[in-house]
Amino acid sequence: MTTENIIDQAVKSTQIGENLSEPEQERQKQEKVIFFTVADKNNIDYALKLKNSLKKFHPDIPLKIYGEKDLAKIKDPGKFYRATPLFGRLLLRDYDLVIKIDADSIVLGNLKHVIENQTYDVGAVLNNNGVTPHVTLPGIPPNYYINCGFVAMRSKEFVNTWWDVCNSFIFNGLPYKEQDVLNYMFYTGKWSANNFDATTPYWHGLIANGHRPKFALDKDNQVYVDIPIAENQIMRKYIKVYHAAGGNVVYKQGQKLNFKLYFPPEVAEYMEWLGSDEKSN
Repeated sequence: MTTENIIDQAVKSTQIGENLSEPEQERQKQEKVIFFTVADKNNIDYALKLKNSLKKFHPDIPLKIYGEKDLAKIKDPGKFYRATPLFGRLLLRDYDLVIKIDADSIVLGNLKHVIENQTYDVGAVLNNNGVTPHVTLPGIPPNYYINCGFVAMRSKEFVNTWWDVCNSFIFNGLPYKEQDVLNYMFYTGKWSANNFDATTPYWHGLIANGHRPKFALDKDNQVYVDIPIAENQIMRKYIKVYHAAGGNVVYKQGQKLNFKLYFPPEVAEYMEWLGSDEKSN
């Protein structure tokens, strides 16, 4: 297959059905979907940018922000280390699909491929960003290790079990807490688990971060990166979510979501608009 064929195929795969189809509209009537994030005072500004970007692609799907007041009501000192199953299980009482996105993320494209797909119990994305050292966990190869920054939850059984293990005696011995538990459960084979980075033409977080200087926009304002995979061949991946990550350690004050520092000017300007409350670009 030529380079042109590969690019053409990738472009077509992202353009088909970007607008909501009649079946999708009918499905949304039947299925309740919600996004959520967790943001203390250090992350609330990031969360508002996330909210603005999400509304530009999914204006009818709510984003629940668990902020300082919500967190203050939870007396568990380990609440930040098991927050995803904690809030996920609560929301699954009223919703069919609950999607957690870390606050320091920007949605760059339509997430209909995650929302429409009803075949998985849990879906997540990869942790390896190709730059910093890989996270290692016994039994799971580093390139397979899952990140907790983007998790789609459908199965109450899965999330309730995740919560139970996060409150068990083994929890404190795990370096990455809820994320390590998620990884072990993800690969048990007991539940239908979907690695969105591997099964779609899209990336949704950390895996793209090593390619930030190569981010580009196509004619439809879709953010993508071309990855060489063989001589005269590339793989085009469209970036649906950018996740800065790194806590408050990696970045200097005010630099975490300063897109001009990391991306080409055209892409940085587009991402700034997505994170703003402006309705038109």
